[in-house]
Amino acid sequence: MTYIIYRKDLKKIFDEPKNFLISGKDEDNAACIEALLESISEKAPDEVKFVLIDTRNTFKKYENDPHLFLPRITDAHEGVKTLELLVSEMEKHYQMLDKNHVRDIVEYNQKADPSSKMPFINIIVTNLDDIIALDDESAEISIASIAQKGKSCGIHVFVAIRNIRSGRNNLGRIRANIEATIVTPRLDDEDNFKFFKIHLDACSCLYALFESPSYLAIVQEKLGIEPLFNEMVDFLFANAHEMLMEKFNIDYHRAANALKIMKETVKNNSPFPS
Repeated sequence: MTYIIYRKDLKKIFDEPKNFLISGKDEDNAACIEALLESISEKAPDEVKFVLIDTRNTFKKYENDPHLFLPRITDAHEGVKTLELLVSEMEKHYQMLDKNHVRDIVEYNQKADPSSKMPFINIIVTNLDDIIALDDESAEISIASIAQKGKSCGIHVFVAIRNIRSGRNNLGRIRANIEATIVTPRLDDEDNFKFFKIHLDACSCLYALFESPSYLAIVQEKLGIEPLFNEMVDFLFANAHEMLMEKFNIDYHRAANALKIMKETVKNNSPFPS
């Protein structure tokens, strides 16, 4: 399913913990990460932590943030080692869950004393391209492992990548285990736009990030999508009750229920359902 999101509303999508792949130009990726960090900063430091692998040194202002689980990492080689360390941390979390006979971090924290509660940990890789450039597959394997198994123990990954053409098998494995993808469609970037078109159909949870409704309309025109599709659906279904009641000799309640289901089906199968 594809969701339309405007930059001013970015912070909303990070309210619920999940794994994210962020793909766009550097400024687009930075805007997403900034929104994520702002969302984290609104929560108590003992409840939510983050690890920041910031190889471009973009987020220096978070150097001493109380939510940091580890000191900010700016070296790609150190980033690889940190990711391996975090896989071990994930395994420790699972051991704690098993020891206390609980299924996940939520159940664990409900039973734990305040001093022994586990924080949620968000692992943020601001530029995976720098890690890939080291030609060290262990980092990608670590990210894929955390993305696949970390959710129950409260560990999530947020990976930003610029070079979406990477053919690495493990990069594909990362994408396979990440629940949500954020893409900023760029008409001036052929690879980016091709990636976006593929994910319109293939991604179970795609957030299409736009600067404004006017740019959304331009992208829809490029894709051959009717910009007023959702508004047209709303209009048709709002005026179809009497037609169904007369044609099928049913009451208003049955007609309304049928229309509700049909409307959801149509919108969920539209290119931009939300």
